[in-house]
Amino acid sequence: MTTRRSRIRRLTGAALAVPLMAGAAVVAPAPMAQAHDNRSSVLEWRDTSECPCYLWDEYDGTYFQRDVGGEAFRGRIYSGGELVGKVEFHPYGEKLWVYDTKANGDALYVTVTWGEHEEYGIKVPSGGGTVRDLGNIPEGEPVRIKVWDDGFYEDELFRAWVHA
Repeated sequence: MTTRRSRIRRLTGAALAVPLMAGAAVVAPAPMAQAHDNRSSVLEWRDTSECPCYLWDEYDGTYFQRDVGGEAFRGRIYSGGELVGKVEFHPYGEKLWVYDTKANGDALYVTVTWGEHEEYGIKVPSGGGTVRDLGNIPEGEPVRIKVWDDGFYEDELFRAWVHA
């Protein structure tokens, strides 16, 4: 037999559990490099068939042009809650944009792979930026982007797959 008090306890427990479970799903951060506990990444993809489109950010925003069947990507890197870098893949023209948004003496290193091709050594110095023309990647080709915090390619910040 269920008493009124036990029903109230069960309902109260269920009412508290749902927000806690939902909060855990929303607050879970992206994987961080183990060497820096205060670092996180925000990764975003867009189907460029429906572009032009704009993504806001604290630095300069990101604008993607229309490229039917293409997939755009933007990864933002934060340290202590402050934007310190971002990487963008623009399928229209197959361009990779890399920014070190904070002149803090650190640099970003990027590798890009598609098909049998691999590009190492895309380095962006502290406070700098670069645009790399990746050439003529076949439409729909999977492209892997890895971003590193060191020139030895040991401290990975994030990786992402997109389609050219």
